[in-house]
Amino acid sequence: MAILAMFGMIIVNAKVVGNINGLWGVLYYSLISGLLGIGGQFYCQRILDSYKISLLLALEGLFATIFSILILKEPLTIKVIIGGLIMIFAVVFMAYMDMRKYKKTSNIENITN
Repeated sequence: MAILAMFGMIIVNAKVVGNINGLWGVLYYSLISGLLGIGGQFYCQRILDSYKISLLLALEGLFATIFSILILKEPLTIKVIIGGLIMIFAVVFMAYMDMRKYKKTSNIENITN
């Protein structure tokens, strides 16, 4: 990712070599976003069930919105609230459907054994 960011900066004629702020931005992007974010996601995907991970990843946009409101002082509008509630409802609905599916398969296994 960092290599792609550096390549992108070269394409758009950004002064990477002489501009320390540009280099700090690329380093921050590659280390924080790349290493911690994606590395943490891969680690959790290894140790947790796939349906649990999919539920958490579905809330990624909601967490980004919450942090943009808290950190960047983005305005909290009624559209943002409605969108967040729809996302939460969708994740709860998916979890409920997965739970029903799991209970059906475990009941079938108990009957056959």
